Amino acid sequence: VHCGLDGWGQTPVVPLQKGPQRNESASSLMECSVCYEITHPACVQRLCPQFTGYMNEDMPNSWECPMCCKSGKNADYKPRHFRARQKSSDLRRMSISSDASSAFESKAQPDHMSGDSGSENEKDNKELVPIKKRRSSEGEIETKSQSGEAPRKQALRMQLAQQLTCNSTKALKKPMFVVRPAPLNMISPLPSSNIALDKRCILNVFRHLSPKDLFMCSLVCKTWAQFSIDPILWKRMDFAQKRISSEHLKGIVRRQPETLILDWAHINKYQLPWLIQRLTALRELSLVSVNVKSVISLRSCYCAQLQSLDVSFVSGFNDSALREILGPNNDSRRGLTDERVR
Repeated sequence: VHCGLDGWGQTPVVPLQKGPQRNESASSLMECSVCYEITHPACVQRLCPQFTGYMNEDMPNSWECPMCCKSGKNADYKPRHFRARQKSSDLRRMSISSDASSAFESKAQPDHMSGDSGSENEKDNKELVPIKKRRSSEGEIETKSQSGEAPRKQALRMQLAQQLTCNSTKALKKPMFVVRPAPLNMISPLPSSNIALDKRCILNVFRHLSPKDLFMCSLVCKTWAQFSIDPILWKRMDFAQKRISSEHLKGIVRRQPETLILDWAHINKYQLPWLIQRLTALRELSLVSVNVKSVISLRSCYCAQLQSLDVSFVSGFNDSALREILGPNNDSRRGLTDERVR
């Protein structure tokens, strides 16, 4: 700021005073979009009286100062903010020379002074820049002609659409179905001459192996690792006197047994409900000498349709605990309140 005053013509106060604003009007300080200098228009006008600045309608308190117009810096300037890609060429300013200074002065004159003496170059500029609004530093608004905006846009759109359709050799056709890759299980594998990779043959051999031997076979290759966890081989799983960990829970869920034995096993009240909810094929469950809190956690709407449940030697298990297991469902969500799911 050349004069040292703020946007309202007053001396700035440091620090800023808190409270209501001193002025409700807008600040008169302007920032040049080319050199980014903040000045008063009146102060710059005294330095360059023969040139005028142009307001930027896209941003408040933004203009092209007369200093940049005088030096020609705004000729190659590209604004930082675009409203549309096609407007980038419209926002360019032509270079300032000694011949162009008279054209700027003629634009700054009032409308009632303009007559038949208007130059043909000014008419050509109006046709080339149909959507540009410029305002001089004195506050006069200059609006370019907008009559040819809509027809020109429509013609460009039709031309672009015609080019796209002509360059394509394929006929446009709406797809009849959603294109997505097929799941792996739908791809039928080709018959292999290697009998070691035939699932039917390998499963017949794996049926006679112990769990320890199945684990050793799963380390041979990826194909055998998939064969070794087939539910046909794990219809009965025994974890008696074991401390159940997260790895045990993952292995049980992957194998989906029909009979699960957890006699004298260390399993808490959070692990058992998590396990039961994911064993849809479970039919027999043995919980001999398991903690009573873990047994009561069977009261869930997600429990499988058990045919056999052994709760022998459960410490603290009485009639109230049995009623707690067989009681109505404690889940009040819609569709889960039917007692027949027990």
